[in-house]
Amino acid sequence: MGKYAINDMRAADVQTRLLYLDLIFSMVCDPLDWKAPIAAIVPNNERLREAIRDAVVHYTGTVPSFQYMPADSTMIVRAVGYREGPAGP
Repeated sequence: MGKYAINDMRAADVQTRLLYLDLIFSMVCDPLDWKAPIAAIVPNNERLREAIRDAVVHYTGTVPSFQYMPADSTMIVRAVGYREGPAGP
């Protein structure tokens, strides 16, 4: 690693990670207003929960909450969104 390197990710790895975060975020954000509060229902899966958390934090600066719905194996994802979070106006 160079003197000013944050980590050892190569540019292609960073681009792949950003595409992944974008894909995951698109599962929970409002497609017409990505800065809006988040309220989405997704499959209840631990890896997906971690990925959604990473994507929501990346895009909004807020931490989502998860409400598990055992009856149908889903979870409700909620976050205040970019506009109402610390990064918003």
